[in-house]
Amino acid sequence: MTMSYCIGGTNYPTVGNIDIRDCVFAGISSQNISISGYDATHLITDVTIANCRFSSSPLTANSFSYTNRINLINNKGGGL
Repeated sequence: MTMSYCIGGTNYPTVGNIDIRDCVFAGISSQNISISGYDATHLITDVTIANCRFSSSPLTANSFSYTNRINLINNKGGGL
């Protein structure tokens, strides 16, 4: 989840209130979870990822930048 495509633009979306539950993710090679807002005034907020299963072990750790209120609940596998 990223807002990096906004570079050079002037219209920034609001990204938040996202709830991802009971999913299975496979074939992830880089990072299981990467969430990146644009800057300190354009955050990604209120994201919950719960009861998910990640079947791949990622090359790098989860990454979060310019975020607020990210909740990871009862997720399993893949180096979590």
